[in-house]
Amino acid sequence: MKKILLIHPWITDFAAYDFWIKPLGLLMIGTALKRAGHEVGLIDCVDRAALGAQDKRFATGKIPGRAVDSPPPLHGIPRSFRRFGMDDERFRAELTGFGRPDLVLVTCLMTYWYPGAHRVIEIVRDTHPGVPIGLGGNYVTLCPDHARQYSGADLFFPEKDSEHILARLQGILRSGPLPALLPFPDFSFYEQVRSIPLITSRGCPFACSYCAVSRLYPRFVQEDPDKVVAAITDYVKQHKVRDFAFFDDALLVRVGTHLHPILEGIIRTGLNLRFHLPNAIHAGAVTKKTAGLLFRSGFKTIRLGLESSSPSFQKKHSSAKVSNDAFRRAVRLLHSAGFTQEELGAYVLYGVPSQPDEAVIETLHMVHEAGIRSYLATYSPVPGTPDFETTARKYPAIRTEPLLHNKHLCCCRNPEGYRKVKEAANRLNQAVMKRALQNPR
Repeated sequence: MKKILLIHPWITDFAAYDFWIKPLGLLMIGTALKRAGHEVGLIDCVDRAALGAQDKRFATGKIPGRAVDSPPPLHGIPRSFRRFGMDDERFRAELTGFGRPDLVLVTCLMTYWYPGAHRVIEIVRDTHPGVPIGLGGNYVTLCPDHARQYSGADLFFPEKDSEHILARLQGILRSGPLPALLPFPDFSFYEQVRSIPLITSRGCPFACSYCAVSRLYPRFVQEDPDKVVAAITDYVKQHKVRDFAFFDDALLVRVGTHLHPILEGIIRTGLNLRFHLPNAIHAGAVTKKTAGLLFRSGFKTIRLGLESSSPSFQKKHSSAKVSNDAFRRAVRLLHSAGFTQEELGAYVLYGVPSQPDEAVIETLHMVHEAGIRSYLATYSPVPGTPDFETTARKYPAIRTEPLLHNKHLCCCRNPEGYRKVKEAANRLNQAVMKRALQNPR
């Protein structure tokens, strides 16, 4: 049997907050390798529990970090560039403590977080020369040429097809067949688990112009609802967790045969759990029954994907999956089900190509009038999307430098406009919460 080390690298960015972050894909692979009898270890550089960081709310919180030199492509951003996670000394100690592995697998979620992954590979190479290093994640899928040229890894996993990944690993390890990837991985790689992220479906039937999900996962597949409920129950028994976050991109698609049975199953367990929806759900798919089940099953964080109140924007960029009337109706249904202003919010996109600041502010006002808070989702150009191509015509360097995909650049290109939008969002959100305090539900 082989000795395999999984590494979730540092986040290198201007800001980072742990909203139930875990490297699910890497953990799924690790679980399959472990089930096959291999010795598998994990170093998660940004695991707050291991770093002793305190929770703020619902098992979320700030990730410890320190200032580092900003890479040259980002020198124009007037903010401190930071590396979030454990320090070098601790990483080297954990790397040495695991012993010499036969294979190291590194992931990298965001394209513009690659400096953390590259640094991990550099240290692994220095500590264990000759050990093959594999690199995967969205960075490799979306920027394969950059990863191959600059990362220093030996093996690359740009594919998302689980059978292909397992076949390659089987060949690399020269082992027997590996078991299929399970959608709900083993979290015992962690000494302490404060929350569990869930993905109960892959892909999205919509094709929004700014989003790469339909490219990453061309087929939309949903898990068996009974298996989802069983996994949640098992996680509670094993790790005594209360907080679960759904990271599906299209959770409300075929809701009658997917989410409704899941929520009904959760309610039947009688477990006192807290659920969260950090990825926006489609407001147009919210019904009275859905809102009621979400409330009764214990959801505490719900984000609606409005993006923009402009009908032309909705049609051009958001697959016309939501209308203003549908958004207002969703908010009313969620309020009627029992949700408070503190539990609800709407994502509003800022910085999409050709999007006027005035249109963003109009959207903020509509969210305010509906009685919930808005959350600005700053645009980041994602390779392979139509909006990336539009942005690249104006800023061609984003084709070759993933650091320029960082969403903070969008704010710096129009600082005065962003300031006005941010001030409007803060002012309107404060008014929503003031009204909520004066008129508690």
